[in-house]
Amino acid sequence: PFLYLHKEMRIIFLFYILLVSCTVSRENISSTNTDSNSIVFVTLSIHKDSTNSKHIIELLSKTQSSGKIKNQNSFHSENYLSIYIYNNNKLVDTMTIEHPLYKHLEYLNAKNTFSVKDTVLDRAEFFIRVQTHGNSNEIRIFETIKNKTKNELTTIKL
Repeated sequence: PFLYLHKEMRIIFLFYILLVSCTVSRENISSTNTDSNSIVFVTLSIHKDSTNSKHIIELLSKTQSSGKIKNQNSFHSENYLSIYIYNNNKLVDTMTIEHPLYKHLEYLNAKNTFSVKDTVLDRAEFFIRVQTHGNSNEIRIFETIKNKTKNELTTIKL
């Protein structure tokens, strides 16, 4: 029966078979790799506690999506946050980001030259992207501030 179809009908039929077969194989591939190729987007808020001058981080939201994070750019700052990713109490990954409360700003002054100003904010929102490794279930965030010891701010369950 296939041989008796018109040439255009055979092309459409073959195209349909090819389309359906590619879709099925793509679904099989993505469903097997969801554990190792997952990104968690975590939105956080940080502010200074008024009573003891400690910084407090609060979880605003978290969303999980399939995907893989590309290599992140490095930076140089004296004030930063370290994020440690744990899987069953075993450290599986680390990352650092610039401290959201400490800003290093460049601006054009009255003499039309660039000037630099460092400022400290009272409150800021920020987000991090975490590549999960299997069943990564927790992140711990530490703060490093110039001339002070590293301080743990929070632990967040993924």
